[in-house]
Amino acid sequence: MKYEEFLTNIDPSDAGEPVSIDIHTWESDGTRIIGELKDVQTFEGGEFEQKCMRYIFKTDKGLISTILGAAVDKQIPPEKYLGHVLCITYNGQISLKDGRRCNRFTVVDVTDAFNKWGKKTSILPEVKEEPKKSDAKGRIMETFGGKNAKNDN
Repeated sequence: MKYEEFLTNIDPSDAGEPVSIDIHTWESDGTRIIGELKDVQTFEGGEFEQKCMRYIFKTDKGLISTILGAAVDKQIPPEKYLGHVLCITYNGQISLKDGRRCNRFTVVDVTDAFNKWGKKTSILPEVKEEPKKSDAKGRIMETFGGKNAKNDN
């Protein structure tokens, strides 16, 4: 096989869907990701004291995995939002009374707006053709500059 040759001779957009997942961390206020929620998995480990969920999104940059924390996990039931386009914005951290920190997020389901926008940005614009008008003899009448003109053909 000539795999490298194949890869250098195709359009990158024809290569296929990515299967590797990049990890997204939340570091600065206002950071956001937007994409389709593809999967939600239980995550154990890292600096988290309890089990939490790992969210996998299909984004413009490929597959991205992120953890939002137990508070958000309770607000995003996977069975409701799988396949939806979500926009997640990081709003920084707050310190709890017991000394723990909690990340704050705004999660917006933008699926409907995204689908409406997608229809407006179609490659082929929607064409609405006005019905042709005809006169009493069945001749087509064209409209030019706001005035009707008979077509005597």
